[in-house]
Amino acid sequence: MKRATLMKLTSLLVGASVMASANVAVGEMEEVIVTATKRPQTLQEVPVAVSVVDGEIMDQARILDILDLQSIVPSLRVPQFQGSNQVNFVIRGFGNGANNAGIEPSVGVFIDGVYRSRSAAQIADLPNIERVEVLRGPQSTLFGKNASAGVISVVTSKPEFEQNSTLEVGAGNYGGVNTKGYFTGPISDTVAFSIGGSVNTRDGYTDNLALGTEINDRDRWTAMGQLLIEPSDTMSFKFAMDYSEIDEICCSVANLVSGPTAGVLPLLGGAVDNENPFSYDVFQNSDPRQQIENSGMSLHSDFAFDNFSVTSITAYRDLDFRNVSDDVDFSSADLIAPQSLAKQRIKTFTQEVRISSDGEGPLHWLAGLYYFDEDVKTQGGIAFGSAFRTYADLLAGQGVPGTIAGVEALFSLPNGTYFEPGTGVQENASQDNQAYSLFGTIDYDLTDAIVLTLGLNYTSDEKEVSLTQINTDAFSQTAFPPALAGLQVLQFLPALVNFPNAAENGQSDDSNTDITLRIASDWGDNMNVYASYATGFKATSWNLSRDSRPTVAERDALIAAGTTLPNNLTTGTREAGPEEAEVFEIGLKGQFDKVSFSLAIFDQTLDDFQFNAFTGAAFTLSNAGKTSVTGLEIESTFYATDNLILTFAGMFLDPQYDSFPLSAFGDLSGQQVAGVAETSLSVSGTWYWQRADYEGYIRADYQYEGEIKISDDPIATAALKAVGNSTREVGTLNASAGITRGNYDVTLWGRNLTNDEYLITAFSTTAQNGSFSGYPNPPRMYGLTLRARFN
Repeated sequence: MKRATLMKLTSLLVGASVMASANVAVGEMEEVIVTATKRPQTLQEVPVAVSVVDGEIMDQARILDILDLQSIVPSLRVPQFQGSNQVNFVIRGFGNGANNAGIEPSVGVFIDGVYRSRSAAQIADLPNIERVEVLRGPQSTLFGKNASAGVISVVTSKPEFEQNSTLEVGAGNYGGVNTKGYFTGPISDTVAFSIGGSVNTRDGYTDNLALGTEINDRDRWTAMGQLLIEPSDTMSFKFAMDYSEIDEICCSVANLVSGPTAGVLPLLGGAVDNENPFSYDVFQNSDPRQQIENSGMSLHSDFAFDNFSVTSITAYRDLDFRNVSDDVDFSSADLIAPQSLAKQRIKTFTQEVRISSDGEGPLHWLAGLYYFDEDVKTQGGIAFGSAFRTYADLLAGQGVPGTIAGVEALFSLPNGTYFEPGTGVQENASQDNQAYSLFGTIDYDLTDAIVLTLGLNYTSDEKEVSLTQINTDAFSQTAFPPALAGLQVLQFLPALVNFPNAAENGQSDDSNTDITLRIASDWGDNMNVYASYATGFKATSWNLSRDSRPTVAERDALIAAGTTLPNNLTTGTREAGPEEAEVFEIGLKGQFDKVSFSLAIFDQTLDDFQFNAFTGAAFTLSNAGKTSVTGLEIESTFYATDNLILTFAGMFLDPQYDSFPLSAFGDLSGQQVAGVAETSLSVSGTWYWQRADYEGYIRADYQYEGEIKISDDPIATAALKAVGNSTREVGTLNASAGITRGNYDVTLWGRNLTNDEYLITAFSTTAQNGSFSGYPNPPRMYGLTLRARFN
């Protein structure tokens, strides 16, 4: 039976939890085929910790975009930060990559086998998803580049040789409108095609009271076309093209702690909604608007021979991001000018070729080559607004004006030199990245029930990076005498040293060999057990931000070379060295007539985890010496009756920084990792029914995360604790109900029906020392969806 046919017979909630849809007889397990090991295997047989979500369950649960996946995959978290493009994918508590184009994520995202290197290229809505596989733990042996924490693999449906189409229209609160269309059919006996698209819009749920506008809206659309050519039973070609646009005002930032500077804002005509994060009201003099264009094309070729098969995936992607406007001081005072300087352009070419055995016998093997070539261009900046000089003057003079003018006179500078509107910093950076991986696995059947696996991957990764800055902030470049040392708190935009330079060549050249060792055994017809050891690798990441700074040794080398350094040059890091992971894991899977389950116990460590921290004006990049997480994962499905399916999933973690003495927030060694809950639970129930010509379902799922602090910064934690916002605990309820008659469906859905309120993270507010801001979660959402199918 073909893989596509098998997948249509199944619906899956989490992990090994197989669920039947309203169109399939309920009451018995169905076989699920996955490609987590880059070869088709049943979910029960695959000796990897993997959760799978079937496309039909995504429809039932109303997973509108990839961010919603975290509501039904307990090991996955997808926090949303300051912009539509700024999300992190986190598996087993670890992930990175948002906010800095020089940092690739630790969780690799692949769509139809094509690597998407940045979050802005990963979040587009996709039509007609067949399934999503979430692989937990390092996956570098088979996926090579940047899979040190895990992999998310999205598989869309192939074109079919039988004509069918779907049209879907939905409406929800906050003016939400979601439309999807999909058509597939034959062109000839050997050629089929598909075309699909979606439009997803919604008003914002946060009111900007300063402008009378709304923030946190949705405005995105996507289109995708595929052409499938199968000239024979042994040859297949799939050509795909996609294009998507996002033009959104996102995301709202709430005031969590009003520090000493907050009293100055009203004197400038500015305001914030003081320490009231879940009012969903803000005061900003500019809306944060981003535009993203994401496009690509790929050719997937398969060739079958007598004893082996060959697969080739060739892809090109183009990502264009523009920050149209922003307000990074998060107040209605014009402290920092509305930004329109942030831009990114990322062009990526990838080529994968692999060959795998198809013959009989105890030995099965797979070998491949992966090539990656990417060009990154990025621009960023920050400039003073019209009110910043007065703001700085009032702070410096403790409410009495004239201090800044007096300092200018002291240094014989014209009045108005400091904090002139429009002055500040602007950076331009580039990164050229070439990498390749050689990989392979060997499976050997010791007996009919025991399989040994050896996997190897050699990765070479070279980067060439440059960064230049134009700094017109005269105040930050002034060397103040000790008597004026108190003014240094306003020097938050010190000049950096451009590179490459005499001490820094702007190049990194990394290589590593990763390994997977595993033994798997069948315990009868219904249970499987495995034990594995695996390593993962992510190459050097570069800090392409205004806080990219030479180390002390590099600064001294520049001085020795006769380089004139700017006043007040601070030291830090330009790059974070390679990140390496290893995991020991024992897993057990079982599938019976009425029950399926999976269990994994693991001990995972990350050496030199690449830690990107926001410190109020910029991002600092560093290596955490060692982080670790030990854990237990449980996922199960129970067919309680012929019509009722219950699921349970739990994740129990102990994440900590074993050694991190030089973080941006001080020594974090021995502390628990912020934002990662020790206990995460997910339960659901789905009841299917049929009456005459009607059939349908009612489902509900509940997610719980134990209490956890939201910031690694001890200063922020102490300030947040004083106002009761230092931790979060999550408890959200989602539900849906659907009715089908013939080719027509109606679905009523709701997300976060309990209107649970929690903070995603917290950080120091830009240019407001002692104040802290954060991101509140979305409020309750609900809607109605109509769908028609045509054959």
